[in-house]
Amino acid sequence: MLKIDNELEKLKPSILNHLKTIVDINSNSENVNGNNEILIFIKNELINMGFYVEIINQHSVGATLVARNYSELHDEEQAILLLGHSDTVFPDDDTDSWAFTTAFGKCYGPGVLDMKGGLSQIIFALKILKATNNTYKPVKIIIASDEENGHLHSDFTNILKQYSTDVKCTLCCESGRPDGAFVIGRKGVGRMDILSEGIEAHAGYELDNGVNAILNLTSLIEHIQRNKVHLSKEKQHFNLGKLNGGTEVNVVPGHAKAEFDVRFFTEQDFTSLVNWVKKNIEQCTADKPDANFSMNSVIEYPAMEVNEKNMALFHNVATIMEGAGMEQPRYVFVSGGADSSYISSFQIPVICAFGPAGNFNHTKREFIYVDSLFERIKLLALCITQL
Repeated sequence: MLKIDNELEKLKPSILNHLKTIVDINSNSENVNGNNEILIFIKNELINMGFYVEIINQHSVGATLVARNYSELHDEEQAILLLGHSDTVFPDDDTDSWAFTTAFGKCYGPGVLDMKGGLSQIIFALKILKATNNTYKPVKIIIASDEENGHLHSDFTNILKQYSTDVKCTLCCESGRPDGAFVIGRKGVGRMDILSEGIEAHAGYELDNGVNAILNLTSLIEHIQRNKVHLSKEKQHFNLGKLNGGTEVNVVPGHAKAEFDVRFFTEQDFTSLVNWVKKNIEQCTADKPDANFSMNSVIEYPAMEVNEKNMALFHNVATIMEGAGMEQPRYVFVSGGADSSYISSFQIPVICAFGPAGNFNHTKREFIYVDSLFERIKLLALCITQL
């Protein structure tokens, strides 16, 4: 362990320079060139460390990187998967004048927490092990470039399933929590869109011939909100995030749409919520014969359910931390979605939020603690050798 500590100390300036390099590359989910630039940069580093690297191009988003340090596995051998993503939520015009900085023990910049700090963590944990001649187990790395938009326009989830068949456990180097706690469970994330169809008409001389789709939809929303008290908030909850409709102010609106974010513990909870909303639509339609509603629903991220496999992996990591003299970790269950949820749905043990600790994801206040970045690099290196 002393060799790892000494090498980490020596590499600290390089780690911060590496992080600066990738943070200063604009890479929101729609920026294909920026994401691919980061993936090629990481690809070259991994090749220099003896990894086999594949860049899988997608049609309308950035590529997916898959790397491994083995040509094939023998007998019952399985790999440790390190999971991450290169994209951020920040538009290019937000990041053009907002660069990487360090101050008062913190690193700032677009995506420094979510999750470019985790990408630097992966690279330098491996560099330290290579420099110290540590023998470690087979490692696979998968990095997406469209995680922030839920992989809506790519085949990433199928790629993830295909390339994780030889994996025994996963450490998802997603943004660490402010207190450093690990995530062992996540609520699933879905959405519901309710569409309202009316009849367009001139708002002056044909007002009575129109059917106002917006008014009908808002009436339905009020009906749902009144009945919301009958739902189990512990099992599922939803939020009306967007409401729009109409064409011009002097036209009775013939179309309207409400978009809901949904969080749930299990797929059955999601299905129950959708059926509950459908019943509310039926009730509201019975009271308003001119109303015409339809609904679409989709699960964007499955639930990462707390299970014995995830708990066992957490306890193994806690034992490694205890042996290294690190503070004993906590675990939490959270509402936000991540690619670790897919891994969990494949019945593979996973810990999420394994990246450096920080706060204020998705805002211009986003930061990581410098000391946490270094500590999580060391922890990842130890886990790769000992898990």
